Amino acid sequence: MITLYFMLFILGLIMGSFFNVVILRYDPKQSFFNLDHLTGRSKCVHCHKQLKWYELFPVISFMALGGKCKKCKAVLNWQYPVVEILTGLATFGVPFLLGKIFFIKQLFLTGNPIEWFVILSILWIWVFYFFIILAFIDFRHKIIPNEINFLLALFGVALVFFYNLYDKFGLASGTFVGGYAAMLGFRDNIWANHIGAAVFVFLLFLLVVVLSNGRGMGMGDVKLVGALGIIFGWPDVLLIVFLSFIIGAIYGIIILIKDKNNISRLVPFGPFLVLASALVFFGGQSILHSYFGLFGIL
Repeated sequence: MITLYFMLFILGLIMGSFFNVVILRYDPKQSFFNLDHLTGRSKCVHCHKQLKWYELFPVISFMALGGKCKKCKAVLNWQYPVVEILTGLATFGVPFLLGKIFFIKQLFLTGNPIEWFVILSILWIWVFYFFIILAFIDFRHKIIPNEINFLLALFGVALVFFYNLYDKFGLASGTFVGGYAAMLGFRDNIWANHIGAAVFVFLLFLLVVVLSNGRGMGMGDVKLVGALGIIFGWPDVLLIVFLSFIIGAIYGIIILIKDKNNISRLVPFGPFLVLASALVFFGGQSILHSYFGLFGIL
């Protein structure tokens, strides 16, 4: 299993290298699905030197070059290794966590079919791929492409269909907060759960946009949180929203302390929602356990 996860991590690094191209060459004026900007050899953005094949290895090339262009010595974008490492971690981390949730090792050793687990892992891995692309595009351009929100919603529908087909939804299944899901929401029907969650958080964020006249967040964030509602369902998406506001507040305080004269600068909210989603996916139950533990409720 260790060898498999290592191979998945390497695959993720390679995918991350490609996603860097997608992110850095994205043009907000064009469709996300326009692939014309993805053609052409990779080159230094400063001196436009075409990169050799040995300069394209994920993470390794960045470290070997000391984070600088070999020709002009300009500092390379920190995004290169960060995106690659995050994609690598997602590629092996997602099936690793899902394997623990669904006891996949025991099922495999006892000869039970695990094809459903492979499909589930692939769906979730691609959800996280889109999360990474979305977060960095929003961070760079202060915009969330509608196409990515649409793809996330589509994958959310696929996940709900999958959970329903393979009966992976119940009081404490199909959720990342464990038994707390039974305390915080309805678990009778998976479609009602996920659609209801999407509608609720969509309207909540839409209200924020209306009341703040678009200064608090944009419609891209509204569409994103709606997609998250379909993907995660209730009450997981409620925890995501709660955590995203906390993360955003902490980030805002840090920015305020560092630069008091630039309070009004635009801060993208998409990365906060993505980070909160990752926290819920990988540690939602532990977060709620710690929270309720403060009040003696376990």
